[in-house]
Amino acid sequence: MSKSLIELDEYLDLSGLESITEEFMNVVDTIPKKYWSQFYANSSKDGDFLKDSEEVNTLYLTELQQEWDYFLIDKHEYWVDLPIYDKFPKLKKFILNLPFENTGRIFLIFSKNAEEIVTHLDHEFDEWRQELIWVSFNESKKLFILENKNPIYIKGNSCWFDSKKYHGTKTNGYGVSLRVDGEYTSEFREKLFGKDSKWATV
Repeated sequence: MSKSLIELDEYLDLSGLESITEEFMNVVDTIPKKYWSQFYANSSKDGDFLKDSEEVNTLYLTELQQEWDYFLIDKHEYWVDLPIYDKFPKLKKFILNLPFENTGRIFLIFSKNAEEIVTHLDHEFDEWRQELIWVSFNESKKLFILENKNPIYIKGNSCWFDSKKYHGTKTNGYGVSLRVDGEYTSEFREKLFGKDSKWATV
């Protein structure tokens, strides 16, 4: 297993994913379009941001309480729940039970027509080991990271990955994924990164 990609299925209770997926499918088209957006990806180290296909949709469940600043995505005090979060009670319960001390940005990316996000990297700061959990709702969507230009795919439904690496997804059908950014519990951090690891934010 690559050190840049850690499978998390063994650490998380994913037994409710089927019902969470069903909830999402039943509710998503009732969400007002003002909450829907497109994803912009940092496709190169030159800061060349590209907009995903219009068939790739992003739904934020939390909102930053000031002008956008990427360096605040893991800092809970700057984020509040959006009203639409309560439309997904099963998903909300699942997220609340994830091994986070606190959470900041929470969002979904989905495509009904198997469109892909742009392969991209999130940042280039070596000192920032983002504490995130990525979950695919079903087997239709798989995340990969590039190591020496070769894709390494997640085998299960959930993972941590090094967001300084180029990454993307491959989707077969209606793909839905969740990303939660925040601060892990110390116990969970130790399981993933070792006994002496600390929260590495910027």
